[in-house]
Amino acid sequence: RLEEVEEKLVPVRVMMNGIPAESYRLADVEVNPKMVMVSGPRNELRKIHEVSTGMVDIAHLEKNLAVKVPLNFDGDHVSLGDVHEVHVRIFLEKLTPVLPSEDVAPEPEEPVAP
Repeated sequence: RLEEVEEKLVPVRVMMNGIPAESYRLADVEVNPKMVMVSGPRNELRKIHEVSTGMVDIAHLEKNLAVKVPLNFDGDHVSLGDVHEVHVRIFLEKLTPVLPSEDVAPEPEEPVAP
């Protein structure tokens, strides 16, 4: 028998590869929309907990990035609603180098008694 088609809202997971440039770190990732609608038979929808984006390359990134990314979705008997791509914003934070303080002198080593 045919199962009734249902709809379900699931979160979007941003897929990234690479690491930012040496003096930067990933501060935040925003995705819009955060949730997308999927529809299909109930027993198929139960298996779907999120929808992933295509890969966003952040290797050697030195500034914030805003891109449109397609959704990666190939569920059996399940389809995406109207949204097939999302807006992703990558926010970086510049790391401040930690310089050794001149106020703190290293402790002299105690001579070891023979």
